[in-house]
Amino acid sequence: LKSVRGQLAGTQDGDQFWLLRSEIGRRNGFFRPVVFFDVGTSGARKNFGAAFTQRGAGFGFSLLDGLIRMDVSRGLFPFKRWRTDLYLEAPI
Repeated sequence: LKSVRGQLAGTQDGDQFWLLRSEIGRRNGFFRPVVFFDVGTSGARKNFGAAFTQRGAGFGFSLLDGLIRMDVSRGLFPFKRWRTDLYLEAPI
């Protein structure tokens, strides 16, 4: 999922975007807890500087070196809502 965690996908759209994801975690082999902060925006190329910046933060954990991951996030701007995401990665 390539969006600001804590915000709904499709909150903004356009032909240009930027996204910064920052995570701090601890590597414990089987179980890895993390805290994170995301910021980003998207919009039309001609009006890109006028687009608002989305923000979200939260915590999560991964199992088996990222095979399973769960994030609990809180949107900070524009929508202040809680969101939970579960990710499953298939080994190649």
